[in-house]
Amino acid sequence: MGHRVCAVDIDAGRVAELNGGKAPFFEPGLDEMIARNLDSHRISFTTELREAVPNADAVLLCVPTPAGTNGDADLSMLYAALRDVGPLLKPGALVITRSTVPVGTNALLAIQLRQEHPDADVAVISNPEFLREGHAVDDFMRPERVIIGAADADAGSRAAKLYDTLGCQIIITDLETAEITKYAANAYLAASISFINEIANICERTGADVTKVTEALHLDRRIGEHAYIEPGIGFGGSCLPKDISALVSTAEGHGYDPTLLKAIMAVNDSQPKRIVGYLRELFTDLSSLKVAVLGISFKGDTFDVRSSPAMSVIRHLGDAGIRVHAFDPMADRTVEMCVSAIAELHEDAYSAATGCDAVIIASEHSEFRMLDLQRLGKVMASRVLIDGRNVLDPATVAEAGFSHIGIGRARRGD
Repeated sequence: MGHRVCAVDIDAGRVAELNGGKAPFFEPGLDEMIARNLDSHRISFTTELREAVPNADAVLLCVPTPAGTNGDADLSMLYAALRDVGPLLKPGALVITRSTVPVGTNALLAIQLRQEHPDADVAVISNPEFLREGHAVDDFMRPERVIIGAADADAGSRAAKLYDTLGCQIIITDLETAEITKYAANAYLAASISFINEIANICERTGADVTKVTEALHLDRRIGEHAYIEPGIGFGGSCLPKDISALVSTAEGHGYDPTLLKAIMAVNDSQPKRIVGYLRELFTDLSSLKVAVLGISFKGDTFDVRSSPAMSVIRHLGDAGIRVHAFDPMADRTVEMCVSAIAELHEDAYSAATGCDAVIIASEHSEFRMLDLQRLGKVMASRVLIDGRNVLDPATVAEAGFSHIGIGRARRGD
């Protein structure tokens, strides 16, 4: 966009990797963008705030706000970041919070900044991000909207100028409205997923096919072709679960009981458990089973295992006494550390399935849509496939000699 950017991180290894032109995680298009801007000297990476903050017109705070033990957002890293940058801010600078924070947080950040630096001529802005893993570059460069929250109209207008070249609608509002807009968006997406999972569970009991239901729903203009209504084993990741918990906590803190939000999480928590239920229907003794779980990340074609429903499936299988093999084509050291204590990791799907009584597809990686089913079946002890993401055609799976269970779909090959 033409801005000069200096990015700061506390991890020296990560900074070195970025300065070498490579992101320390997979995100389509990002390596090319980093390399291009390094070559043009528009971006640099450092571990030192003093190299970045004193000359900055805007300081964007992008630190994690994970769920705390009671469901509240843990803001300790955000407040620490503000304390660190406060003494280094130049007059007129904007402090822009990109992190997802509960309503009222940015007003409190502004109070802290004034208390610690009463002479500082700076403004705090709420500018929540709406980036999807696997689509982050495109989402940033072609946003559907940009939300700017500010207590001062002039500061809000200055923050909006950062995004002038994107040509999208920019909504400037107060701090509190901007903060809750992010939570409202994620809560709506989570509600859509839990809703269609409820419908899928009803479909299974009535003989209906949820894939035809969703096809019809997508054609309804009031719902739309991009609606989050693909059934499966539930949602996960770094945003939706923690944001629902934080919004529940905010509502209860203001004397309101958010029954719908709680129901969203209750449905989501129950979905991974259904996999064990399917196995109980098919096998008399779970303790003797060996099962392969294909996919560990929370979302297809990403590397992230945070709040992954696939991880929940693995844990529930282990709790039932089932021996678990696991494979994820994007597994890295983080995945290995998370899984190695509860499952045996393998280098490919066929190795993971060898000798197994059932295969479970738990993440919708593109690779799994092209499984060689005959090869898979030959290495298994029995041909049972539970498609927790509905990535395969049930008729094709049944033709390959498998008993097939999909989410919200009629069973095949029983």
